[in-house]
Amino acid sequence: MKGPLTIRAKKDRLPRTIVLGAVAVGFAIIWLSKELGLDRDELLGYLGVSLLFVGVSIGFAVVAGGLVWLIKKLKRER
Repeated sequence: MKGPLTIRAKKDRLPRTIVLGAVAVGFAIIWLSKELGLDRDELLGYLGVSLLFVGVSIGFAVVAGGLVWLIKKLKRER
């Protein structure tokens, strides 16, 4: 039996997962454009908009987390 994964082994799996996901999305766009007769540029546009949406959502989360951290820091100083 294998032991539990070390922290380093877990960290090494994330980049691989991201790359494999990106490759899968690329193949999915190519497959959809061929099988369903969809415009590849339109699908890439949808992908770009969804990436933008995710990026903006992450930005809002970072700003909200920063504000919570700042409020906690200011309350501790009082």
